[in-house]
Amino acid sequence: MVGWLDTPQAAADSYMISLHGRQDTTLPPDGGIDGDDMWIYESVANTFYLWGMVQGCDVTSWSPVKTPFDEVPDNLNLACFEYVKGCKQGRALRCEYDGQHAEDPVYMAELAWWFWETKYQKEQ
Repeated sequence: MVGWLDTPQAAADSYMISLHGRQDTTLPPDGGIDGDDMWIYESVANTFYLWGMVQGCDVTSWSPVKTPFDEVPDNLNLACFEYVKGCKQGRALRCEYDGQHAEDPVYMAELAWWFWETKYQKEQ
């Protein structure tokens, strides 16, 4: 929420993944007031930018990343992005798809597992 986006230095070695529906009004990805007019949220882009700054990432290196789910039938127009240069140790992956809050793609758990598996492969 707005006012709570304090990314401490302790997050410098952390990992973060977001799988977010583009049409979500409960947690609007572009930030702003939620669909119930109760909360004001930061944008997902601001959240990842501040994480990248703390992580020491080259924040100009935010780029599309391929996943094993890019070609899955009915993947809901999945698109994933991450910083590809300069991050100290952590990793942050932002994925978005056509859908609303709680309309989770069938591949969501497998995508999260892929993220963690490739994270550990990078560390070896």
